[in-house]
Amino acid sequence: WLLHATGWTIAFVSLGSVVILIAIVAAISVADSPESAGVYSEPSVEKDEPALSIGQRMKLALSSRATWQGFFIHYAGLHANLVFIMMWGVPMMTEAMGFSSAQAGMVLTINSIAMIIVSPFHGRLSSLSGRHRDISAFVLSLLHLLAWLWFFSSPSPRGLAVIIAMMILMALSSPSSNYGFDQIRETLDRNVVATATGLANMGGFTAGMIAAQIFGIMLDKHSGGTAFVWGDFRYAALAVLVVWTIGLLGILITRGGTRPRKIRMETVTED
Repeated sequence: WLLHATGWTIAFVSLGSVVILIAIVAAISVADSPESAGVYSEPSVEKDEPALSIGQRMKLALSSRATWQGFFIHYAGLHANLVFIMMWGVPMMTEAMGFSSAQAGMVLTINSIAMIIVSPFHGRLSSLSGRHRDISAFVLSLLHLLAWLWFFSSPSPRGLAVIIAMMILMALSSPSSNYGFDQIRETLDRNVVATATGLANMGGFTAGMIAAQIFGIMLDKHSGGTAFVWGDFRYAALAVLVVWTIGLLGILITRGGTRPRKIRMETVTED
């Protein structure tokens, strides 16, 4: 609204100002760690404990099954949202489903609002799931996949009400992609938890890039250079299903590696 009313400069400066205000509030009111907030006692650290090199941290993180479970939970839970919201959803709605740009924008807005509403509940669900949060993430992602299959099973384009329902369902399931981060924090030693979390955070975006690219290739192949129609998007959606299946299998394969463990410094050799 601000963009249409005032132009790019004021819209972006206003957005940046809001971000600065949020940063100030966070700096004042958000604790830097559970220890500083008094939730846990400060961990005891031996003064003569050797520091790990970047290579050692990467090696330890990559060798942990918990890291890879976090990777695949993020992979399976997020990528379909990215493919739809960031790339192919708007072209599908406006070119193949007959929606106006305003209707397409409304659909994306509903997804964002729904995500804001449900995300705090996912934090609670992840906490309640404990060591079984990988199963919770798996089930939510599988339900999303089944809904995706149903959505594209129709030989004719779905209506506005159906795609809004899909956006709400997508918002209900996608935040489970963050469950893997909780697995990592509760499993790995503090020395590598950030490194492992960074690696896990690559899961959804890696899968999203791959699926979006294959989606585009299949879209071009099926359309034959003509204007895109609903059948082209139905065909291209198969790309997401293949990538999705790999993510779900990855969650199952990496199960059983999330028991807490500590790094023994004496076992770490120099690279």
